[in-house]
Amino acid sequence: MDKKILVVEDETDIVEYMNDLLSDNGYIVDSASNGKQAFGKIKEYNPDLILLDIQMPEETGVELYRKMFRDKDMNTIPVIIVSGMSAANWAINSRVPVIDKPIDEAALLNQIENMLS
Repeated sequence: MDKKILVVEDETDIVEYMNDLLSDNGYIVDSASNGKQAFGKIKEYNPDLILLDIQMPEETGVELYRKMFRDKDMNTIPVIIVSGMSAANWAINSRVPVIDKPIDEAALLNQIENMLS
């Protein structure tokens, strides 16, 4: 069965890049441009994993993560933070893996594979 990944990112070029990278590696990909939109997509799309940016308009990645953590249907979905922000600024569980921007493709794909296996 193909694994579904939701990319939560507001920068269109990064969304397109991740979509191509993940699709080329056999994943089914959908995206959302902010936390508010992503919350609805998570319910609809039921992803196997979420790639989450931190700084976005309307609702940040931190706000989305907190909402997911409180929702019994979402709090088991694995999350990988993909951000250019310093880790010191995050108020997210320290067990959530982080991939810095610019994205190291091998590191991202390795982390995804580890979390989905």
